[in-house]
Amino acid sequence: MAVPQISLLEAVNQKNSELALALIEAGADVCQTDEIGVTPLHQAGKFGMMEVVHALLAAGANVNAVNRDGVTPLIWASARSKPESFKILLEHGAIITCIDCDGWSAFHWAAFRGCLPIVEICIAKGLKPNQPDKDGWTTLHLAAQQGYPDVVKALLHAGADKSLKNDSGQTAADLATMQKHENVTAILL
Repeated sequence: MAVPQISLLEAVNQKNSELALALIEAGADVCQTDEIGVTPLHQAGKFGMMEVVHALLAAGANVNAVNRDGVTPLIWASARSKPESFKILLEHGAIITCIDCDGWSAFHWAAFRGCLPIVEICIAKGLKPNQPDKDGWTTLHLAAQQGYPDVVKALLHAGADKSLKNDSGQTAADLATMQKHENVTAILL
């Protein structure tokens, strides 16, 4: 089969698994980056393209590649609520404690997106729910502000401190109340 003249990164960006797999098999550069350092693995993980994620890793893609914003494939999988991608990346050595330029880890993103499976993995791996970002927001602040009661409960069970304030002086309960998430506010008060 003749392989079209398209980069691996373009094929993944187009969510074309068949073409991406053919390009990987043909020896395409699995560590190629765009102008901000995004790799095919960042994108495949973000889109949940599991077969491509496996093929990229088998071909030597850097599981801990960092783009200019400090984002790794693991952070991006978390930011897009892709627990299967997240698990595979962890199994291949992804560093779970990496943080991006805003001080957000995969744990912060999972809490913000309400992705309980990833939150539970982060807790099981020993990540601390009280770790603030650069603005003092913890995972509990993020989950409360977004209105995710199950995530809030899991974080509290893992030791999240509901009395912590962000740099604006707001607790998680304050944020839930401001957003009219009564069910979350009730858990936090």
